Amino acid sequence: MKEKLLKGKTVLIICLLLAGVFYTQPALADVPPEQKPEVEFLIETVRTTNCTFDRNGKKYGGEKAASHLQRKYNYYKDEITSTETFIEYSATKSMLSGADYYIICPGEPPVRSQDWLMEKLSEYRQKNKTE
Repeated sequence: MKEKLLKGKTVLIICLLLAGVFYTQPALADVPPEQKPEVEFLIETVRTTNCTFDRNGKKYGGEKAASHLQRKYNYYKDEITSTETFIEYSATKSMLSGADYYIICPGEPPVRSQDWLMEKLSEYRQKNKTE
């Protein structure tokens, strides 16, 4: 009787542990593997640009802006399913204030970061379509 009870408890504990492991695993959504280079390209483009990133009225250089995009990408990874949703979640606007992010390039008017990044993505895809 004691062995049967112990065996039943062991099975229950193993089941609970397995359920906990599977329940706490994050959804593994992310950009598809073939789009990963696009996200990396966009983050690197922000990092190396001579343009300024305007976030909530504060201006940031490329390095800080890219770091911010990477943090937001890591945070929202479970909801990001394409390069376009990467831009939407990571580089469009402040989730706190709702204010759009802008890119300000020398000698040009400010452009919404979403538009600027979509243009860079389009150029990247055009260039890599034939390669």
